[in-house]
Amino acid sequence: MSSDKLNTITPNNEIGLFFTKARRVVVGQDFKEMALWIQAGTAGTIVWYNEEISEYGVLSFEAGESKPIACTKIVSSAVIDGVTETTTSGNMFWMTSAQRIGRN
Repeated sequence: MSSDKLNTITPNNEIGLFFTKARRVVVGQDFKEMALWIQAGTAGTIVWYNEEISEYGVLSFEAGESKPIACTKIVSSAVIDGVTETTTSGNMFWMTSAQRIGRN
């Protein structure tokens, strides 16, 4: 059975939020779905893009830290509010959750 993608319009409050898919980040490569968490293997900055709202974002990470970020791609750099931000973290992973988990 395949899992439904997370319905971003309704809250996922019936069972909580569990990762059902995780992949290694390839900088500049679209995930082809919405990632909900990013984990940084090394300390640094991560710049991301969310194609659904056409918005870039930037955050600093400690090594091994995970943060909830809704994005469709990690980019090498972007100009955010007139400042060029660059991804410096490495060994990153993205994770997402299905709307429904388990068997029917």
